[in-house]
Amino acid sequence: MAQRVLAARLVALILLVLWTGLAVAILVAYRPGGPADALVGLAAFLPCPLAAAALVWPPVARDGRANLAMLWTGVVSVLLLAPLTVGVAQTLGAGGRQTLLPSLEVVYAAFLALGTTAAYAALGIAQRVVPDPAAARRRVTATTILGITATLIGMAVFGGVAIANEQGLRARSPASSAWGPTDPTRVPPPCDQPPTLGPGALVTIDGTATIDRQPVGTAAIRGVRDGTDEHWEGTLDGRSGRSSLEYARVEAMASWVADDGPAEPRGPGLATLLGDDGLTLDGPVVAAIEGPDSRQLIQTLALTVFDGAQARHCRRQIDGTTALRTVVALAWLVDRDLDADPARLGAWRGEVDWWVFTDGQVGRAEVIVSGYPGDAWPESSGISATLQATLTATLRDVAHDVPTLGPAAP
Repeated sequence: MAQRVLAARLVALILLVLWTGLAVAILVAYRPGGPADALVGLAAFLPCPLAAAALVWPPVARDGRANLAMLWTGVVSVLLLAPLTVGVAQTLGAGGRQTLLPSLEVVYAAFLALGTTAAYAALGIAQRVVPDPAAARRRVTATTILGITATLIGMAVFGGVAIANEQGLRARSPASSAWGPTDPTRVPPPCDQPPTLGPGALVTIDGTATIDRQPVGTAAIRGVRDGTDEHWEGTLDGRSGRSSLEYARVEAMASWVADDGPAEPRGPGLATLLGDDGLTLDGPVVAAIEGPDSRQLIQTLALTVFDGAQARHCRRQIDGTTALRTVVALAWLVDRDLDADPARLGAWRGEVDWWVFTDGQVGRAEVIVSGYPGDAWPESSGISATLQATLTATLRDVAHDVPTLGPAAP
């Protein structure tokens, strides 16, 4: 019997930790700017007393089958609550939603998690309210009433506060965001609709290369684009040492400065990047998404909020050739002179993730591909290599000044 009590209390302890962690995360990180942000966080603590009650009064039974059924009620609650907690934590860490109940699927998962926790606690409480084992019908009635009542009260209070906070947030004038429009009534376009390229952007690109999970190179690019005019500066720490590069293109006249040397003219088609406009920053990403095979294997993952701007997270599979033609930082990591043949990584496989905002533009993208290291660096050894890059494009709807770089040539 002591082992059964210990097992029941262990399940209750796990539930208490998960519910408390979820509530703390909401209380600390849920700040969409509504009138009752803190109250939503406090309401998230409502299930904690239920888990605590199960810890103090663990549901156990002398009959083996009955005890196993009680224990599995708590285990099912843990299995429902754990992914819900992780999902909410990841969402809040990415910037948070303006509502914690964005869809019926999330509401249903939260209802089941709370309901099973309430049932698990009610089983233990009912054994104290009706201590006579012979009064099974009264005990079942007490368990049912306690469980249903606790579930309905918890969902009504938390759901009511969260929805009221959302409505109060919608009533406010949308704030501006560098990521895009913040009007909560607008919805990002579906993933299978090709995105558009914004009038301009401030762009950051960070790329990494690893062999057998050991870093072998990093590349960082910071730039600005206005129409088809671009300027960016980058640094590379790779297998051949440290390099720097500055690139500018104004009115189809392009040049670059490599390692603090003189400005050199550059023709079109830098690093054989995708797109017919010769862009090197966020343009190739949009071109990759709009490509002829972009309708294949497109996944819609989630809706995410970046500083108040809502975006749809999308994904599709790509190969290494597409990766090198999509992100200039990855081409630079493979060949520091940006003259590498992208087809050499045709056997590599990976994916491109992008976030399209309500203006139909891409504000963030992530590219990752893996394959045999010798394809990228013939002199290297190892089993598996990975190229990964993250791109952000903000302030896409405003004009930007693009500086020139020395003498330029077509």
